[in-house]
Amino acid sequence: MPLPKLTFVIGAAASGKSAYAETLVRASGLGRTYIATAEAFDDEMAAKIAAHRAARAAHGWQTQEAPLDVTGALARTAPGQAVLLDCLTLWLSNLMLAERDALAELDGMLDRVAGLAGPVVIVSNEVGAGVVPETSLGRAFRGVQGRANQARCGPGRLRGAGDGGPAAGFEGPPARARAMTRVCWVRHGPTHQTAFTGWRDVPADLSDTAALARLDAFLPGDAVVISSDLMRAVATADAIMGARDRLPHDPDLREFDFGTWDGLHFSEVADRDPDLSRRFWEDPGDVAPPGGESWNAVAARVGAAIDRARQATGGRPLIAVAHFGAILAHLSAAGAMTAHEALGHRIDTLSVTEVLPDGTGWRIGRINHTP
Repeated sequence: MPLPKLTFVIGAAASGKSAYAETLVRASGLGRTYIATAEAFDDEMAAKIAAHRAARAAHGWQTQEAPLDVTGALARTAPGQAVLLDCLTLWLSNLMLAERDALAELDGMLDRVAGLAGPVVIVSNEVGAGVVPETSLGRAFRGVQGRANQARCGPGRLRGAGDGGPAAGFEGPPARARAMTRVCWVRHGPTHQTAFTGWRDVPADLSDTAALARLDAFLPGDAVVISSDLMRAVATADAIMGARDRLPHDPDLREFDFGTWDGLHFSEVADRDPDLSRRFWEDPGDVAPPGGESWNAVAARVGAAIDRARQATGGRPLIAVAHFGAILAHLSAAGAMTAHEALGHRIDTLSVTEVLPDGTGWRIGRINHTP
């Protein structure tokens, strides 16, 4: 998945920003560099930094520790690499505590970003939604961070807290208005398949009209409906849309591409690719079926599709009719849970799973609710 020159991922603390930013960089397919701005002030923090560094190395990241000299770290990055800077907030705090001109350093850093051949993803915290800081230093930091989060970051892609948020450059409506969109995921009707079913276009059984009527009545009447372009999702969306507005089908909302596994029974896949199939379910991330997609790739494309759809709703709720894997991938990002934790949830056919706005971030509502 190609990245723009600059992507800015912003949200509240513990909202899943870093995890989502990592999925974007991994999905780019480029070599990747992680510029970490945390500084170890005690043994606990040192141990935490060391553990994170080791985990990144095991997944192909090159790490540069840069609590102050982010511009220099960018200059040392190999040409054409995708860069993740995590995070802007800690870096600005470090600069201010060192009594350096944070805004001048920021401008220099952004000039360096403009000269890089590869894309850059920057993670930042939302600091303006809480109480006014008590200290003058705290208020000064809030002002610097707020200005850093504005148009100084230039044209690029803005993503909201935790769920892959709104993406369409920095012009557009304010982030707070966009963040009010409630997302109601609906899994398509049953297909009665007993094999891996990804991009194979199989129909849904929509004979349970009473269940469809209950689903239609439960979902918000003023919502906008979108679905993947696979017939089982399109037909389900047709059956429940009623008088609601409809967006064009989006292929980025499809199920996983299972590659050569599509159409095979689970036991056949386990016999044919025992190690790979086990890792696909037990260690979801960059592991992909032969000729298929990884969890991280699906999370990135589904997040982008929801970004686009939310911008088209005008603040109204969004009903997204899609598939088991697509729903869980987005649930993981929005709920700041691991992919493995997300896979522990059931998503039945004709069920509703909610992602709800919560201040500057997101929270998960009902999961797998059957009206």
